[in-house]
Amino acid sequence: SKEPKRKESAQKKEEAYKLWDTLTEEEREERMARKRANIDAMRGSRDAKRARLDEAAKTAVRVCVDLDFLNFMGEKEVNSIKTQLGYVYASNSKATHPLSVTFASYTEDYEKALRTVESWRNWRGVCFEPRSYVDAFTDTTDGGAGGDVARVRPVSNRTDIVYLTADAEEELGPTLDPTKVYVIGGIVDHNQHKGLCHSRAQRDGVSCARIPIDAAVQARIKGSHIFTVNHVFDMLLGVNGGSSWSAVVEQNANLRTTE
Repeated sequence: SKEPKRKESAQKKEEAYKLWDTLTEEEREERMARKRANIDAMRGSRDAKRARLDEAAKTAVRVCVDLDFLNFMGEKEVNSIKTQLGYVYASNSKATHPLSVTFASYTEDYEKALRTVESWRNWRGVCFEPRSYVDAFTDTTDGGAGGDVARVRPVSNRTDIVYLTADAEEELGPTLDPTKVYVIGGIVDHNQHKGLCHSRAQRDGVSCARIPIDAAVQARIKGSHIFTVNHVFDMLLGVNGGSSWSAVVEQNANLRTTE
């Protein structure tokens, strides 16, 4: 019930009014000055975050979530992806060194399936791209269908698109390459479609690589190495910020869920 919370809120307001009545004019002015300073600080912090994300969209390392997996998931999995995309945005918006984020194959059907709200379109540093990840990052025209070539920053060669998959033979290097686009498969499949992302990368003629997991970290990870979309993103974000792969893998392995 919300009634207890309403009563508590009303009680706090009444106590605040009583306290205000006991203050001198000087004390009231001092409190108001502190409040104005806090508001200005919050506004400055918000503006700085917006500027940081806007700049990241134009210049930072590009990470794309490939959402073209709607036919491989049920309602439960789609709801899980919706949550994970929210975590991706939250992590990026808080980062000191954010990434340039694109959600590819974000079609009207996908938007309906996610039942997202209009505020998603206002997410700073995120490009909602209706085209496939390949078309978005190889097309140097305006792309049509709502595509935004200025936001996605196309690559010069298709092989500069790197699909991340545990089935790849090659490992990522110690740092992220600003000339590449790193693609995360936006699917929750409980291992039912093993090798799907690797097969897609081969079909599309793009590169593929896996996240390095050293033996020491691997020994501490129980079960299979299944990471959610947001955990993979957080690992990329961490490395972009200067952390090592071993550190970010271990951190996210501890948070990993296979649900």
